[in-house]
Amino acid sequence: MSRFLNRYNHASPTSPAGGVSMTDPQYLADCDINTILRKYAITEDFVSAFQRIDAARDQFASLPSELRARFGHDVKAYFEFVLNPENAEECKRLGLLVPTTVEPSAEELLQQIADNTRTTKGTVETGKAVAKIWDDWYRDENLQDSIIQSSDDLGDGNPNGIDWNVLRKRGKRHDYFTSALPWTQKGQAIELPLGTSAPVTYNATNPHDSYLTGKQAGLWQKGNNTDADRAQACYLGDDDSAKRIRPDLQEPLWLNADLSRATAATINSLRMAFQLQRLLETDARCGTRLCEIIRGHFKTICPDARLQRSEYLGGSSTPIGFLPVAQTAENGDTPQGNLVAN
Repeated sequence: MSRFLNRYNHASPTSPAGGVSMTDPQYLADCDINTILRKYAITEDFVSAFQRIDAARDQFASLPSELRARFGHDVKAYFEFVLNPENAEECKRLGLLVPTTVEPSAEELLQQIADNTRTTKGTVETGKAVAKIWDDWYRDENLQDSIIQSSDDLGDGNPNGIDWNVLRKRGKRHDYFTSALPWTQKGQAIELPLGTSAPVTYNATNPHDSYLTGKQAGLWQKGNNTDADRAQACYLGDDDSAKRIRPDLQEPLWLNADLSRATAATINSLRMAFQLQRLLETDARCGTRLCEIIRGHFKTICPDARLQRSEYLGGSSTPIGFLPVAQTAENGDTPQGNLVAN
């Protein structure tokens, strides 16, 4: 027990008495921490022993310095003395109370374990748990939509009719190519606020030709469009006079916008546009899950438990080796060296 206590308190282990090797079966049965835990875990003896240890440790801390000096100020020596039933009378004489406990039954012990275990409000079905893990860790949110719309989807029932039995494909691991973004920002690009209106003035220069008499008048009679080099005639009334738009004018140059009198954008509106564009670009690169937003914008890594994110508790992997078996001789239609098995 003394060596076990020393090991339990993370002190350096003592050497086995009598020159016994620490790999000796008897030493392992009596002193090895792993052996003792396997032997006494979740048993009445194990709980009772630890209750006595805790009580003895508390008593040693409250002893007068004279009594602690008797044990060389060594809690290990004190444990060995008070926990030995043969020293019960001496403990009474010195005023040391021998720790006594009421050992619980197996049912009471299991109840204590249940009382001290944090319970959840419910359990998540296997399909929902796998979907939550995929949604948190293996989904490329730039290319794949989330299947969990709200926390109600993980509760009782299936309000959105999600098929939880579908095994979805994970996104590819990021490399030089797969990490390329499909767009520069996540969402609509921000436009620069350059104003909304400007006064327009009319230029008095004549932009059209008038055909009222002569040969041109015959070509541009109402309903007649025989000149392919001319633009469509525009008739202003019921008479045969027409006004032709000049074909060399590509824009209405006779209309001018006075930009000096246009509504201008403020410095703050320009700054807002730049910052919004930067925010959307960061969202596209870092992601828009809550933990990704906090890390991308504020450079802070939050524990998964605080953000209701599925957390990896542990696991293992086993490598599998494949050795191809080559055919050593030609056989029918298969040549020598053909890979026939693994």
